[in-house]
Amino acid sequence: MNSTEIRASLTLSLIMGLRMLGLFMLLPVLAIHVRHMPGAHPLWVGLAVGGYGITQAILQIPMGWLSDRWGRRPVITMGLLFFLAGSLLAARASVIYLLVFGRLLQGSGAVASAMTAMLSDLVREEKRTLAMAVLGISIGLSFIVALVAGPALEPIMGVSGLFYIGAAGSIAAIALLWLGVPKPPQPKAVFSSSIRSDLFAVIKQRQLWPLDFGIFALHATLTANFMALPEVLTLLPQYGTEHTHFYLLMFGGSLFLMIPLLGMSSRGYQRQIYYASIMILALAQAALWFSSYHVSFLLASGMIFFAAFNVLEASLPALISSQAPAEHKGAAMGIYSTSQFAGAFFGAAFSGVLTWIIHSPATAGFAAALVMSLLWLLFEAKSIKQSFKGTSD
Repeated sequence: MNSTEIRASLTLSLIMGLRMLGLFMLLPVLAIHVRHMPGAHPLWVGLAVGGYGITQAILQIPMGWLSDRWGRRPVITMGLLFFLAGSLLAARASVIYLLVFGRLLQGSGAVASAMTAMLSDLVREEKRTLAMAVLGISIGLSFIVALVAGPALEPIMGVSGLFYIGAAGSIAAIALLWLGVPKPPQPKAVFSSSIRSDLFAVIKQRQLWPLDFGIFALHATLTANFMALPEVLTLLPQYGTEHTHFYLLMFGGSLFLMIPLLGMSSRGYQRQIYYASIMILALAQAALWFSSYHVSFLLASGMIFFAAFNVLEASLPALISSQAPAEHKGAAMGIYSTSQFAGAFFGAAFSGVLTWIIHSPATAGFAAALVMSLLWLLFEAKSIKQSFKGTSD
């Protein structure tokens, strides 16, 4: 990549990382916090944890379309301002209904599709797969940092303080967008009929279906797990309300486990490592369910799960970018982003419904995550078999 492409990739990745940091820091602590708020109910708890996903899913494609008409920077700025407003509202909320509304408003800042389109504007076709991989890695790193920092900072500044950090991140992201990202070419205005035809053209691309379902399932398992993990740790006497040590060990260990997987992927085994990671994810999720109250097994299972999660989180954007038709990349990334955030909402909502039925947040969350990981494994079973059969031949 040339200097402009490197600058665009790194700056947009940092903006995305700051935004996701504001969301991910809340995952390990929010479910426990909102259970004690006035009006708390398992379904409302699910909405508080994953509600941002539904507004993200609904608005990804419209925000991408607006960025084609109005320009990338104004639309991304508008989305970051929505995220800022939602963070401030949630920080001040004293009842669960206002906090849920703040989370929905955070999700209204649905800029992922506009940001990936902006990256495509600034990076040549032959370098876009690498740029998308950098973007995926930044999300994975922000995830690891956030899930260690959230439990460490929450005892000091409370959940409201974490929302204020998200708000500050939005302000920093806006400054980076206008001062650090190279100016992209102005996209040509298109009519809504063209957008509909682009979406239908992408939907017909059957090779993209498993990837869109994959990111849906991956983020559904993520939010479902964080409906369960904080509850489990609270019940373990060695952790109680202090979970930082556990998350630090779990994510630190997952980094060492993911290094050999990423190394093999870069040496020409990208497809095989991708499919192997799906299998590892499902097996680790089953282990999380069965070992939920045995701390050593819980820690080991979590390390393996998040090693696979981070590999998949980095791999999926690059696979989508490489397989989508060149003339429909923007629409393809819009559908991909919609699937991602719909999964985040569904995982938390599904866990909330199961909690309402069986009255056990830990069991419900792990069960919901296990169902989603097994469905993904089943969805890809034929491709997995063909991939490893071809390798052995």
